[in-house]
Amino acid sequence: MRVRQFLNRRVDIAASLRADQEPSRIGAGVIRDAFDRQAFGNHLVELPGDVIQLYVRDPAGNLVELDHHGKDRLPDDLRSQVRGLWEFNEQSDANLRGRLFVPE
Repeated sequence: MRVRQFLNRRVDIAASLRADQEPSRIGAGVIRDAFDRQAFGNHLVELPGDVIQLYVRDPAGNLVELDHHGKDRLPDDLRSQVRGLWEFNEQSDANLRGRLFVPE
């Protein structure tokens, strides 16, 4: 999966990034420094139903949540950083059946 598929639009994160840029061009530099690893325990969180949430901070310090379908669509280096919501908080069966609507 490319950054443009995950973000699906232009975003401002510590610098102006175009959504059509390859992860390797953005990668280890600008965008990764914007990842918020504290607010929800990790910057990449998997939800039931194979939805991934990415948490970043914009230059003003606002928390930005980006949602997308499919852990398997992430590049290998990002996929290895994903943690399931259930790793941070115990989830009931009803919670695990719940789904966040994310249009494709």
